[in-house]
Amino acid sequence: EVVTKSAFCQARLKLKAEAFVELQQVQVAYFYAQYAPPTWHGFRLLAVDGSTAQLPATPAIEMHFGLHGTVPLARISQMFDTLNKITIDALIGPTAQGEREYAAQHFAQIGPGDLVLLDRGYPAFWLFVRIRTQDAQFCARMPVGQWSVVDAFLATGLPEQVVTLTPCATALVDCQTRELSTQPLQVRLVRITLDSGEVEVLCTSLLDQERYPYAVFKDLYHQRWPVEEDYKVLKLRVEVENWSGKSPLSIYQDFHAKVFTTNL
Repeated sequence: EVVTKSAFCQARLKLKAEAFVELQQVQVAYFYAQYAPPTWHGFRLLAVDGSTAQLPATPAIEMHFGLHGTVPLARISQMFDTLNKITIDALIGPTAQGEREYAAQHFAQIGPGDLVLLDRGYPAFWLFVRIRTQDAQFCARMPVGQWSVVDAFLATGLPEQVVTLTPCATALVDCQTRELSTQPLQVRLVRITLDSGEVEVLCTSLLDQERYPYAVFKDLYHQRWPVEEDYKVLKLRVEVENWSGKSPLSIYQDFHAKVFTTNL
């Protein structure tokens, strides 16, 4: 007997994309339970990063995911264990939702033994509070010229300084909308001079200067680079954009199946 294309498509409609998400979660849990994966000062290093993926041009996909000009695009995001090169959590969805919102969804899976590494597009008071609410730690590169406390720190010429972040009016609304604490947050700012001479500022919740001395932070932030490289794997080797269907469901199925098999 031959299975027709129509029968195959109808059967595929009954397969939830969440099946691959659950397989992924079981696989990751097995990895940490059965092996002794390396850590950084006892922390699992988790880098969060986002990208976009080009989609087939069909009315259903364009309506669900959105358009960038005339090109249908999805936003993808992942939380990646950079020391062990595995994806802890991955998401795909409409581009109308920002990278920070996707990151916040990842953070449902973090805890006391995790240290989150963030690029300069992510820092937001509410996102820092979200991480600390889970009893996890963070180290984020801060954009210069957007945070008064960062600019004031740069003006001091100090290599590092513990400061207090107080939420502005917008940050208060962001926290209240998400039912997060609006209490001021104590953080440590660290000045890093790159080999190129460029100066970057890191913001971290690791306040203990004896346990986490200034010297460790340049290499720590560099540890997030593997998440960038993993997108090359996902797009060039795994060919995540080589979709096997033309419906929103097929996009979710393909994406999560490929994340699962890449980890495997």
